[in-house]
Amino acid sequence: MGRGALDANKASHGDTYCIAVSPPFRSRACWQALIGRDMEPVIQEEATGCGIAASAALAGVSYAEAKRKANALGVYAADTSLWSETAHVRKLLGEFGISVSPNETPFESWERLPDKALMAIKWRTEQGKKFWHWVVFVREDGEVKVLDSKKALKSNVRRDFGRIKPKWYIEVSN
Repeated sequence: MGRGALDANKASHGDTYCIAVSPPFRSRACWQALIGRDMEPVIQEEATGCGIAASAALAGVSYAEAKRKANALGVYAADTSLWSETAHVRKLLGEFGISVSPNETPFESWERLPDKALMAIKWRTEQGKKFWHWVVFVREDGEVKVLDSKKALKSNVRRDFGRIKPKWYIEVSN
């Protein structure tokens, strides 16, 4: 490929340039340039796809693209461990070049949250197994919001903090 073709395949993200690579693979620098920029919710396309959708929102990709990457890693929405363990979501986020804390931090208050976090809400125990719904908390450009992938919501950008009951969160570093 000649230099001109390479330049034609670059996409600008602020001061960072990303070379376009066929989905679902992109450079780590490209993902880092996209992360945290005007974050938007990604709607889950499967009833149990909230972990994939939250990962997609953090990575700035579509649900379909995140699902393809998740499936290639052996992660499937129908697997109940996706919404009862953190390893699968951590693995998927790592594939997108997203760094997260190795710990789950108990929720204390909205003010004490980091600028970006993956949160467990609707936490419950069923037949001795823990379950939750994954959402993304983001504080950017003076705005605080929760990106909730649930399809049935009127708005997937939530600010009804009194109704959202987080159990714990995982800090997102980039």
